[in-house]
Amino acid sequence: MQAADFPPCSPVCYAARSYEIFLVVDTREVKARDRDRTYIQEQLELQGVRTMTRSLAVGDFVWVAKLRDGSVPEGKEILLDHVIERKTTDDLVASIKDSRYKDQKIRLASCGLRNKIYLVEKSPSLARAVDFGMTAIRTSMTQVQVIEGFFLKQTESLHETIQYLVLMTRQLIALHTGTDLFAISSEVVIKDSFKEQREALERQSGRRIHVCYDTYQSLNSKNSNFKLQEVWTRQLMTIKGLSGEKAVALAKNYPTLRRYGFKEKAFEVEALVYANPKRRSIVIEISHVPTSALSL
Repeated sequence: MQAADFPPCSPVCYAARSYEIFLVVDTREVKARDRDRTYIQEQLELQGVRTMTRSLAVGDFVWVAKLRDGSVPEGKEILLDHVIERKTTDDLVASIKDSRYKDQKIRLASCGLRNKIYLVEKSPSLARAVDFGMTAIRTSMTQVQVIEGFFLKQTESLHETIQYLVLMTRQLIALHTGTDLFAISSEVVIKDSFKEQREALERQSGRRIHVCYDTYQSLNSKNSNFKLQEVWTRQLMTIKGLSGEKAVALAKNYPTLRRYGFKEKAFEVEALVYANPKRRSIVIEISHVPTSALSL
């Protein structure tokens, strides 16, 4: 859809100093990490960080702006544009082994928040990581930065992770002090064209547009009834060197395998992936594959 295809709408606005910022901690963790979660929240609160616990469809930590007067219902608050996915080295090894790693990366890449932080925390024991192979772990962390474009943060312990969360919270509070916040209302969001809709609204309003918590949950909810294009995107992700962002760019122009004539043209995809070392340029090239490649 083009910008003109989206009906004009007024963004939700939180006036400067009318809101407080909370760090949201995901509740959906395996039981083995419940102790860590409780400890993290206790330590954050002791250092003056206001927290709340909610289910997050993607990520382990996000920040939410909540109006001081309580006039916005729970779940409708504005999210700031940062999300953290936390992995201990043991978690990272487990996700690579059971193939969750690629799916988690593509979901994080398309989550709707623009600043994605992939935090890898050293486990108390590195025995599992050593058995799996430190080279493979380092390779996966490099891919997160170079291919996916996430910000990689490594911490040596749970304590260091907590200190990083404290620092990030303080920086985000300072960044938004005296700043109005704008978001697209969940009532008008078009899920399948959210990115384009937000860009159109930003051009119309001249402001940076955020998402609301319920919109974030809806955009990222897991649904077993995948659309054909979503399955196609995941198939593209199996090509070596083809990241989530690149796969999405290619699938946007060629929504199905049949439209692209994949058997005959697969070599062209790999050529585009490796032709240009600059990730953003590759995405542009992939999304403008010549129409002669179509197999109608």
